[in-house]
Amino acid sequence: MKKKLIISGAVFLGLLTTGCTNSSATVASTTAGKVTQEELYQEMKANYGESTLQTVLIEQVLAKKYGDSATTKKVNAKFNEVAEMYGGTEAFESILVQYGYANGAAYKATIKQNLLIEAAVKDKTNLTDADYKELWENSLYFQTILVADEDTAKEVITKLDAGEKFKDLAAEYSTDTTTSENGGDAGFYNISTGTTYDTILQ
Repeated sequence: MKKKLIISGAVFLGLLTTGCTNSSATVASTTAGKVTQEELYQEMKANYGESTLQTVLIEQVLAKKYGDSATTKKVNAKFNEVAEMYGGTEAFESILVQYGYANGAAYKATIKQNLLIEAAVKDKTNLTDADYKELWENSLYFQTILVADEDTAKEVITKLDAGEKFKDLAAEYSTDTTTSENGGDAGFYNISTGTTYDTILQ
């Protein structure tokens, strides 16, 4: 829902910036009739106007204080990092459409928002050096390839040793559909509780 809202909001703001100078212009038509720019504007204003305005205002406030944390360079770097996990920009653009994004620019807008929010949270969260040390020492990041038998595991290991990419092998071999589509990324787990990865999967 949030992704759709952001996309719709972008269209909504686009209409605002035009000033509706040609409100009678047709933006879509069917055999049943046509939809004018003014009709579309009023419909989007009624359904998305308030929430979109809130989103824009929040981003402006955060950007004023934390803009250095969400520069174009940093947004592009994050975008490229994620795109690389999916086989490059072209393949990633196709995946974005499946997840409701209009294009890469729409996803970059989300990245920017996330970076601003992250900066604000860090600024307002009073974690000590000891807290960071505990989190670091007790967290493990996992990338996994789950297979059905030992022979398959050995085959995967051989290919890894030969230099094949982990994410590609995860997509090809892993029986865990949750992680295989994301390069085997299984996230972070806190080991201070004594919970092992095997027990988490059971």
